[in-house]
Amino acid sequence: APEWAGLYNLWGLIADPQFVQAIATTGIILVVCLSIQLTLGFALAWALYHIRRGRAFVISLILIPTAIAPIIAGIVWWMLFNTRYGAINSLLDKLGIDPLQWTITMPYALIAVIVATVWQTVPFVAIILLGGLTTIPPEVLDASKVDGASRWRELR
Repeated sequence: APEWAGLYNLWGLIADPQFVQAIATTGIILVVCLSIQLTLGFALAWALYHIRRGRAFVISLILIPTAIAPIIAGIVWWMLFNTRYGAINSLLDKLGIDPLQWTITMPYALIAVIVATVWQTVPFVAIILLGGLTTIPPEVLDASKVDGASRWRELR
């Protein structure tokens, strides 16, 4: 007959070192990816904000990684990072560096996941931030230039 386990399953999970390691790795991916995505996304949004002609065309090109289904992007990046036949290891081999097991060993697997995630999500972050930048009235930026604000102060 079934027995009420209460929170015993949860305590068993928390005590499992493999679960704790998985949570720690997820936290690392979260912090690193979020930092890189916001930094690169804002830089890209700021650059797009200053484009006057052809901005829509550039945005449509930038959004291509976002339009690819995550499973397809995962397969493509897995093929790029493949130990035997991957383009990245082929490039490293030409530079005289031994092939790395990108998808098997740590920290290389962590790096591969971060690169693939950032590649796919930075355009979306940039478009969201560009939307915020375009809501700033031009008069505010013109006033900051008249007041002698540097580029950094204008950005802030």
